[in-house]
Amino acid sequence: MTNQLQKEVNTLIEDCLNVNSSWVEAFNELAILYTLGLDLDLDGTIIGDYIIEDMAEKGYEVEGRNLEGLIYRYLTDFNYRLPTEWFEIEYNLEMAKEVALNNGADEDCIDQLLCANV
Repeated sequence: MTNQLQKEVNTLIEDCLNVNSSWVEAFNELAILYTLGLDLDLDGTIIGDYIIEDMAEKGYEVEGRNLEGLIYRYLTDFNYRLPTEWFEIEYNLEMAKEVALNNGADEDCIDQLLCANV
């Protein structure tokens, strides 16, 4: 991955976040996964496919783990991590558990990760 590719992806994500509420919702879920240290599985998702297609039009080849790396780097660069007080709200905690379970985590893993982050 090049710095230019990362800049292109960051710009694309920022542009989409500014105009598309479904991207905001998706990135809120990614923030949960990122904060809890879970894998970001973007293969075959609307966001993943859109980024891959847009980057291909710009001459970049982005695949599975590279895509996840680009998104992870975006989340890191812009500190898209959730603050610990976010988990203190019961609704947020339940949503975090649901998102984590839907992305392959088990109950024990979730409890351990949440304890470490709360």
